[in-house]
Amino acid sequence: MKKFRKKNLKNLLIFLYKYFITINIILSFFFKRSKKEKNIHFSGNMQGNLGGTKVKIKRLKEIFKSSYFKFNLVYVLSNAPYLNNLSLKILKYLKIPIVLNQNGLFYPAWYEGDWQSKNLEIANIYLESDIVIFQSEFCKNTAEKFLGKRVGKNYILYNAVDTKKFKPTRVINTKTFNFLITGKIEDHLLYRITEIIKVMPNLCKEMKGVNLNFHGWLSNESYLICKKLIKDLDVTKNVNLNGSYTQEEAPSIYQQNQAYINIKYLDPCPNVVIEALSCGLPVIYSNSGGTPELVGVKAGIGLNVDINWEYIITPKRSDILISMKKIIENYNLYSAEARNTALERFDIEYWKKKHDKIFAEILKRY
Repeated sequence: MKKFRKKNLKNLLIFLYKYFITINIILSFFFKRSKKEKNIHFSGNMQGNLGGTKVKIKRLKEIFKSSYFKFNLVYVLSNAPYLNNLSLKILKYLKIPIVLNQNGLFYPAWYEGDWQSKNLEIANIYLESDIVIFQSEFCKNTAEKFLGKRVGKNYILYNAVDTKKFKPTRVINTKTFNFLITGKIEDHLLYRITEIIKVMPNLCKEMKGVNLNFHGWLSNESYLICKKLIKDLDVTKNVNLNGSYTQEEAPSIYQQNQAYINIKYLDPCPNVVIEALSCGLPVIYSNSGGTPELVGVKAGIGLNVDINWEYIITPKRSDILISMKKIIENYNLYSAEARNTALERFDIEYWKKKHDKIFAEILKRY
């Protein structure tokens, strides 16, 4: 009952916030806009330091001027679609271009609710946007599958990382080997941790000094499930559950570990994977979603799974065990490739310049 009330309250607040954004857009009609200078409205999205959407907005606001009323371009994130149909009509009337950054969508494999309605929240924005920036090829294919093909220009632009900030540490403890999992892991995604914990007893028997560290958010229920599993499998000395962290703390957390594990099924474009690569951590991953596009075959190991939109498929534990041993045995090679991959493909400067180019291109049309 408590969860039901909380969910309804959240839905009400989102509904009201969308109309607040609409009023904001209506009022902008009375303000003069520059035709050349990039002045962006971020569609109600807030900036912050805890990862995901807020960090992306913070990065963009550090480069581009933003405004609530004098904007000449609107930037929307698919995981925070605050533009309702009325807002879209007003923006079209005012001839203000819309750029959509499209991440993943909803489907039965991971969302237990009305996934069709959730997709409809982004469908009109997706179809009406002047340019769509897909975070991976997987994101593009998923959008076309669930929302249909659109008319207009598209780009593939992966998430990015500050490679000067997220970098390998010079001091490595050779007596231990630490695997890392991070993120806000909701109850239905708990397999991301429990499946790895279940591999730890066999790995610890074969190799000494191997640890698994988790940094991030868990519900109380999930935390207790993990603690019980760790105790039952007798790996309390090898598995550590730590709390949430800020973006400022992230580099040091990566640097205290040697490899990263992300077996999230059909993950669209996980920024944590890119951050791990930048810190020289090879990645063991579910060979699904957009993660294979990020890591490839040299900077980590993909674990084969069938593709299914109806339910979650996890890698075989035997494959997880083999991949962990292989990473340990070939660490220096994998680590060097991880860092090079981040430098060559995901540096934040390229991401910034690409946004600047896209914004300039769209403003020329208006």
